[in-house]
Formats: sequence, structure tokens, C-alpha cells
Amino acid sequence: MIDLNNFKTQIKTIFDAANTTTASTDLSSGLVRRIQRVVKYNPGKLPIQASLYPCVAIHTAAKTIENVTIARTQANGKRKAEIDFTIDGIVWNSAIDSDGDPADDDCESLMENIEEIMRANPTVAGIATWSFPTAVTYHQIRLDEESHMRIGRMNYRATVFY
Repeated sequence: MIDLNNFKTQIKTIFDAANTTTASTDLSSGLVRRIQRVVKYNPGKLPIQASLYPCVAIHTAAKTIENVTIARTQANGKRKAEIDFTIDGIVWNSAIDSDGDPADDDCESLMENIEEIMRANPTVAGIATWSFPTAVTYHQIRLDEESHMRIGRMNYRATVFY
């Protein structure tokens, strides 16, 4: 059995430790405002209150299972699991100027920081055999004509043998 909640907790701990100017990669580097909170839930299901932006949210997206040994019973066989976590970087910046979009800049910087931090932690505190980011997509949510929320969504895949 894989403790998915502990897995997310370890990722959260990695981000919390990196959310300081003394970290080798500062989670908040390049952002207008420092990351306020790292949470372990899907922001699409449980909205995050506005005072907590910018934030990072971690949730489990999928788990594939493969038998890797032949055993007498299913209980004794070894398995390989690939777990896809979604890591959302969410920023809210209502400033827009004629030369660019600071919210997009913040979102892109945050997602690059997240990728660099997770690449430096491939075993996620010893839980995973290996792990790596597989893709990042960018989205926009318009709350009103002056409030623009940007979300970078990373798929992060971890491999575990159990």
C-alpha cells in the first residue's frame, strides 16, 4: 500500500522549506508577492480564499499499477506504481500594463521554480524510486474585469515499487 497522503505531505514539506530567500531555489523567486500557502487539495473542488494567493496546491491525479513479479498469490507479488500528481501554481495579480502581463510573468516564474525544486528532489524524501515533471500547462481565470488569476498546472510523475 502506498500512503498517498504522506506523499503529498512530503511534497508540501519540500515546498515549504524552499519558500525562503535562503533556500538554494526560492519558491517565491521572481514573484511580486511571496507564496502565502502550500495546500494539499484540488483548488477546483475547494476554492482557496483570496488572501492566500499566490499559492501552490498539490493533489493526486492518477495511479497506474503494474505487476513486476510472478508470485503464488496477488498479495505476495511486487508492484510498480506510477503516480501522477498535479501541482498547481496559482497567482492573482490585477495589474495589467500596455507592455506585458505581470500575472503571466509571475505564473511562469512560479512554475519554473516548482520544476527546479522538484528536479532537485527526485526521490521525494526517499518515498519514490524516481520522479520527474512531465508537462506544464497554463490557464487563465477571469474573476472580473480587473482581477486575473493565472494557473500553471504541472503533471508530476513518481514511480514507486512496493
